[in-house]
Amino acid sequence: SIFVVQLLRRRCTSHRQMAFKVALLWAVALIPGVSGSLRGFNDTNQTEQNETHLTLRSSSQGGQYWDGQCSACPAYLYPWMHCKAGGRPKPGFRNSKPCPKNAALCQAKCVRPNTNPRPEKPGPTNGRPNGGNGGQVQPETYNDGQCTPCPAFLYSHCRRGGHLISAKPCGWMGIYCEGVCKNPNPKPKPEPSQPFEPIVSEPGVKTLYHETSPEAAEKILESAFRPGSSGWCGSAIYFYTSPRIPKSKLGPDSQTGAVIQAEVDLGTNIQLDSKCGGADDARNKYDSVSFNPGDGLEYLVFSPDRVISMSRYS
Repeated sequence: SIFVVQLLRRRCTSHRQMAFKVALLWAVALIPGVSGSLRGFNDTNQTEQNETHLTLRSSSQGGQYWDGQCSACPAYLYPWMHCKAGGRPKPGFRNSKPCPKNAALCQAKCVRPNTNPRPEKPGPTNGRPNGGNGGQVQPETYNDGQCTPCPAFLYSHCRRGGHLISAKPCGWMGIYCEGVCKNPNPKPKPEPSQPFEPIVSEPGVKTLYHETSPEAAEKILESAFRPGSSGWCGSAIYFYTSPRIPKSKLGPDSQTGAVIQAEVDLGTNIQLDSKCGGADDARNKYDSVSFNPGDGLEYLVFSPDRVISMSRYS
């Protein structure tokens, strides 16, 4: 602007003429519509050439570039008149500079959006509308991430679905508005899981299996089972319903190599939850306990007298 005033001072023959031209120049600069028409925003061919040139220039400079499109100063206050090649004006007075053809107007430094965003961590949905979310619960609202001049309802928002219900500050010093949108298809909240109800039954005699080491299997067959000192439900004799016992059922003290097949009288049985909660109370009230920790149903008895017969299976 100082350069323009000096130039006008050389050409003007009187202070009145200089004052009139300066006032006219600033009036043109402060009217976005006029300043845009002076630069030929309505000229389609010129706009396409500018965008092609800006695209090449932005690719060589990374994520930021000077757009060469002029408006009143500072340029970041007129985002709809800038960054035709992508991105949005960078806030701040230092990110505006005089246009090459009209020093009274400003061009903007544009910031392109990140083309390689970081992958999202699994977990919450970050307010995105439903779709491709792995079945996670969606909130009723989300922030659309579109930062426009205020008020937000005058501009296009909620491109991911839904409708605008409010706005929140964004951008430089919070002078812009980000849309808060209604999620079009929020999933209902999952119903709270019902507490597990123990089931009491009398399953009678069952053929069950117990894995141990070959040496321990010979001692058991010669005498009897003895309750172990560890397990989900505490000290007890544990059995599985199949001779192929999953490795997930073997604890740090478990032994392998031999399987014993046993006929077990389960008497009055109570089925507990997956963590065998309440086993201490069940020990004094029931003959056996059953539970499923997630890898198959297990049975356990607290006394070796419940084992009717046994033999070496493998």
